[in-house]
Amino acid sequence: MTWGMAEPRRFGEYFLDGDYVGWKDALRDALQNEISDDEKARYDTQYLPSYALHVALKFTGITKNEIDHPRAPEPLRPFEVPREFVIEHEHSKRFGSLIKLTDRLLAVDQDLMDVIESLEPGLHQFWPIDIKHADGTPAPKAYFGMRIRQFIDSFRPDQSPTESWTGETGTYYIFDFTRKHCAALSVSKADIGSAHLWRERKLRSPALLLSDELVSRIKEKELRLPNVHQLNEI
Repeated sequence: MTWGMAEPRRFGEYFLDGDYVGWKDALRDALQNEISDDEKARYDTQYLPSYALHVALKFTGITKNEIDHPRAPEPLRPFEVPREFVIEHEHSKRFGSLIKLTDRLLAVDQDLMDVIESLEPGLHQFWPIDIKHADGTPAPKAYFGMRIRQFIDSFRPDQSPTESWTGETGTYYIFDFTRKHCAALSVSKADIGSAHLWRERKLRSPALLLSDELVSRIKEKELRLPNVHQLNEI
């Protein structure tokens, strides 16, 4: 079976309220010393705000010139990945195995990264990110930034009840992230193939899709994720 997961919207165990340290300084330096004029013109990133937006969109695999059709572009370069995150406001005393940070960047703990890597080795991009509380004390466990680099077009709106989804022109969203509406979303098993973790090209929410084997391993290890619901495989 295929499972869908919505990105957390409220600060708490799965969504940390804070910001990166040194990230924009690294981007500013790259604009001055690393980014070619051709690349600046291609992505309209001559200035720091536009370049920061461009990189933030890459966290989810969407580039500014391809908002409607996410893909898996080149990996984030060393100067583009945030290395440190400070929690500005505490909303929970515990953190999930998967968390969302500023600009929709996802991070996972060591156990979840190991599970994902065991199923899809080398496919997704991970890097250490130092998460700290406002007083400088470290988070209770190590985290790694995660960028999903697998995109599939498996959603079948024509075989899903229209009351379960909304959208048009090839960009779709679940009507409401509930067990009922997820069960009504049809995805093609043939197109999913052997994938375990991916984003859909046209279905924007649920934000992440997971294989039954991945979910089973997560449950076996008692890792904490935001709610997941089953979709309808056809």
